[in-house]
Amino acid sequence: MKIENMTFTYFQGDGEVPEDLESKNIWLKLGIPKDQITGRGREDNFWGPTGEEGPCGPTTEIYINGIEIWNLVFNEYFQDKDKKLTPLKQKGVDTGMGLERLAMVMQDKPSVFETDLFEPLMEALPDTLSERQKRIVADHTRAIVFLVSDGVRPFNKEGGYILRRLLRRLIILTKEVVDPKKLFDLVVEKYQDFYPNLDKNTVNAVFDEEYRKFNKALNRGLQELEKVQEIDVKNAFKLYESFGLPYEVIK
Repeated sequence: MKIENMTFTYFQGDGEVPEDLESKNIWLKLGIPKDQITGRGREDNFWGPTGEEGPCGPTTEIYINGIEIWNLVFNEYFQDKDKKLTPLKQKGVDTGMGLERLAMVMQDKPSVFETDLFEPLMEALPDTLSERQKRIVADHTRAIVFLVSDGVRPFNKEGGYILRRLLRRLIILTKEVVDPKKLFDLVVEKYQDFYPNLDKNTVNAVFDEEYRKFNKALNRGLQELEKVQEIDVKNAFKLYESFGLPYEVIK
């Protein structure tokens, strides 16, 4: 990767938090040209906290061809519920790299869905699905496999609610087009060497149970849909909230 394709950002400071000159100077010492280093405000280069309060701090980020692939967070402050910042006695560094984005850059692909991480899934989907639908199906399929294998189950709250929505949207998009279980198998085959806890039998069992429940709810929702004289935002939301009828079905 050529250095001229890379840019670096750091926190430029504001009235409350000083400019992160340490990060800027480190990049310069490493030989990064000055015009490839940019200071940015809180919206771009200040992370956290997660939730209403917690550790937070300025960040420095690495971009390749305009795509952020790495982020270093310097947890120097504690922010309370009133947005007040207090310096931490024990500071820390949190760092994370976007594997999919890095793969996209290294493989010279226009999006993560063209990389080898998603390629088997994308190739298994028929052209009757639009490109957007293919990407949704591929993303949801992989997420479902990992969530179920990590112990999450469909429910009406928190992570279970997320899983339920993913499953039901997948059911709608793949109905009479492709068998989701074949897609689950592809995910397990692709990732099991690195994540041995992936279990396609458990995923399939969870899918079957949710499919049964969703079909029952879907039939009730369709009956209600037939009674509606006009589909407006209020009616659409009621059908979704009360009967779980997805937007794609209502549309």
